[in-house]
Amino acid sequence: MSKLPRWVWTLLLLLTLPGVVMLLALRQPTRDDVLRQSQALAQAGDVDSAIALLDAALVQQPSDPALYVARGQRILLLYEWDRARADFDRALDLDPTYADGYFHRGVLLSSVPDASVRPNAVSDFESYLRLAPDGEYADEARRFIQSLRPPTSG
Repeated sequence: MSKLPRWVWTLLLLLTLPGVVMLLALRQPTRDDVLRQSQALAQAGDVDSAIALLDAALVQQPSDPALYVARGQRILLLYEWDRARADFDRALDLDPTYADGYFHRGVLLSSVPDASVRPNAVSDFESYLRLAPDGEYADEARRFIQSLRPPTSG
């Protein structure tokens, strides 16, 4: 069996390279890619585009609680309390053990003008700590609980 000349291998490489590049370009972004891009857009002040990016991702992955929480966070930047809460609630409906959903809903409930929902915020922070006692937001959740609990008389 004879060895193929180098120019044949080069030609084969050149012929297949555009197809490989095209396949790489068609790769769908991962959830983490979308979350990073959305966060970057929101930090740059383009909250509407950040939300639109998450809307598109949710069409592809409608059962992903992280996408709902992220969209709720972006919507909260627009002070649209009810829409943000609906996303946090949806995330927790999809996965009641998704700790970040409780934390971010607690942040929302602790920041709305209606003080009557503050006990619900405390409950959400406690749920977060039960699910993720050493989680990313654990220290912050503890501080929220301490600041939201009414002082005890003694």
